[in-house]
Amino acid sequence: MPTTEQIKPLYHDLIFQHALELLCSEQAAQDWLHARQSHLGNRRPVDLLNTAEGMRCVRAALNGIL
Repeated sequence: MPTTEQIKPLYHDLIFQHALELLCSEQAAQDWLHARQSHLGNRRPVDLLNTAEGMRCVRAALNGIL
């Protein structure tokens, strides 16, 4: 069974792919992930990707873009 540390890069890739689908360009996805987001308490999404809860929050914020 894979460890959490082994799975994290896969989730990071999934989050980036989700951002890419919603924002339609790699640059826009990177910009969004590295900019402070009010929906995330003015935190940068990239800073939240170290925990499962942070990843859920980032995914929810991305879903709010729709």
